[in-house]
Amino acid sequence: MLKNKIQSGLLVVLLALSSMAIGTSANASELSTNGGTISWDTTKFFYPSGCSSFNFSYSIASSVNFASIRILNKFGDVVGSQGIYGSGTTGSTSMQICNTGVSPNQAPFEISLRVVQKISTGDGSESVVSSPLTFLSRNSSPAPIATTPPPSTVPQNSNINIGTALCVSKKTLNVKLAPATLVCPRGTVLRALK
Repeated sequence: MLKNKIQSGLLVVLLALSSMAIGTSANASELSTNGGTISWDTTKFFYPSGCSSFNFSYSIASSVNFASIRILNKFGDVVGSQGIYGSGTTGSTSMQICNTGVSPNQAPFEISLRVVQKISTGDGSESVVSSPLTFLSRNSSPAPIATTPPPSTVPQNSNINIGTALCVSKKTLNVKLAPATLVCPRGTVLRALK
């Protein structure tokens, strides 16, 4: 068992040295624990437009049973996860993340790496490490945390110049374009979008 731990430690050190010799991006971030390591290029983590694929490099020691990557939003919702299998391997994997769970108003985000050791060659332990994760706006700078203002209500006899007005059903929340008179049918509420 001590021999396996020494081999695993040596493998991690050799992999770290070889990645330094090859040259890693100055913008790469990394998580490492219990014989597993993942890394990613922070310059490629943009807020998804629809669904986007995000790439990770990994290194798994021979004593590792499996590892997993998870990304959570500020509410603790898992917005992306990816399992890594194959003891004693290195490689890359990708994770699909959609904009339904990743937007500026759901920041901050956290990335975690969970590594579970084999019982036969490792110590059977489980370890989790995590770190903040920043998505970039499409203009390449960190996006500010956005707040969405509530829709404004326009009085029926108003002379306000409205870009778009909608009638929203109080019961079903169905939305229809408001007529030019800005008078919505009974049971609906007028909402303006400027």
